[in-house]
Amino acid sequence: MICSVFEVLAWSLCRWLVGELAAGELLGAAGRSDVIDAGVVLIAHDGEDIITSDPEDLRPLAAASACHVELIGPYRKTAGAR
Repeated sequence: MICSVFEVLAWSLCRWLVGELAAGELLGAAGRSDVIDAGVVLIAHDGEDIITSDPEDLRPLAAASACHVELIGPYRKTAGAR
């Protein structure tokens, strides 16, 4: 199947808009504003663990999401770690 550049661009735009809408809906439902935190929760699958330095930032988003994730943290870098 051969797609035109316009079809690829349209498909990419639709994917981006759907992702933006999903993040906005999750942020609104959780009463939060950090789009990166929302993205982290949205890409997690049901039953997965999220390792984070700020579990309290993700907890309301995880509670408002449609899947169950386990928040593991606080994760802290050790001295000398890259």
